[in-house]
Amino acid sequence: MMIRPLLTMACLALVLAWGAPVAASSQVGPFGPQQDLPPAEPAVLGRLPAAAPALSIAVRGRLAAIPAHARGVHLVDITDPSKPRLLATAAVKGQAYDVALWDDKMAVATWKGGLEVFDLRDPAAPRALGQVATHSNARSVAVLDGGVVVTGSWSAVDFENGDPDFGLEFWDLSGAQPRRLSELKTPGWAGDLAVRGTTVYVADGPGGVRVVDAADPTAPRELGSLATEVRAYGIDVAADGRLYVADNAGGLFIVDVAEPAAPRVLGQLTPGGAAYGVAAAAGGRVWLALALGGDPSAAGRVLLVDAADPQRPRILAARGTDRRAWGVAVDEAGHAYVAATDAGLWVLAAPEREPYGRLWLPWLSGRG
Repeated sequence: MMIRPLLTMACLALVLAWGAPVAASSQVGPFGPQQDLPPAEPAVLGRLPAAAPALSIAVRGRLAAIPAHARGVHLVDITDPSKPRLLATAAVKGQAYDVALWDDKMAVATWKGGLEVFDLRDPAAPRALGQVATHSNARSVAVLDGGVVVTGSWSAVDFENGDPDFGLEFWDLSGAQPRRLSELKTPGWAGDLAVRGTTVYVADGPGGVRVVDAADPTAPRELGSLATEVRAYGIDVAADGRLYVADNAGGLFIVDVAEPAAPRVLGQLTPGGAAYGVAAAAGGRVWLALALGGDPSAAGRVLLVDAADPQRPRILAARGTDRRAWGVAVDEAGHAYVAATDAGLWVLAAPEREPYGRLWLPWLSGRG
């Protein structure tokens, strides 16, 4: 009979039409063995190559801010995600690596330039408010409730082992110039920060994850820590308090921080490449930004991961980028804004279909 060969060819054509699989697994269902269909591709809603080199990204309302090293910070109108529009580029004294937005202000970590602050009441004409030197090279920045800014800095001397002489600095911005309130050293290099309430979560490179209580920003204290496999580059905290960590070749870590003194790994996904940026989305989903090589010309990849079951995270969608993807942020509609280094800004939308439907293979079941 020709039924099974024809079915085989039809199913192969279906799989090829849906794209090459990132990961596949099988299980036994009520009708015999089933096979995961490959993930979908997120739709590219828009691109802005002029927003390069895009090293990271922050989104607030209709505005995206993209640090671009010596070029400054690109300010982009994302009212229409399909047509991102460059409003202005804020010049900085150093090299812009990270940015935080709150109210009508912007704080920028500018490496040797330290912390720089801007007024964004008119984002098409950003106005510098102040600049202050950090104890070492400012690499990351975040804002606590109440407007206290925290920066992460390091000397860039020992990439593999970290730098315990530097770490976090907390700043009061109520005056004409930023005023240092306190400092808390970390063992690695504070490459990214996430804030929930008065707690600061630190992606500390070789220092893993650090959990810091900043209820009193004049006397911050470390509550707990967690070692990761490689180097923690990116970090984000979901509305439910779950923590997501981009750990370079270690992939994605899903972490329970209900007990801040004892963070606990719930699950891990190692999709290949080097994970640099991460952003929590609704429904237990998370976007992950990857580089597929260390060279500036290397390509990147962006994954949408279902982490609702943290012990079995699965890739829902995957999209390649022309250059390394270093950062990602999510807006209220769930769109992902990707900092794709020399490829600028990419705007992605989650696929509408559920990519992991089950395909019944009757010739493997012994039936039919």
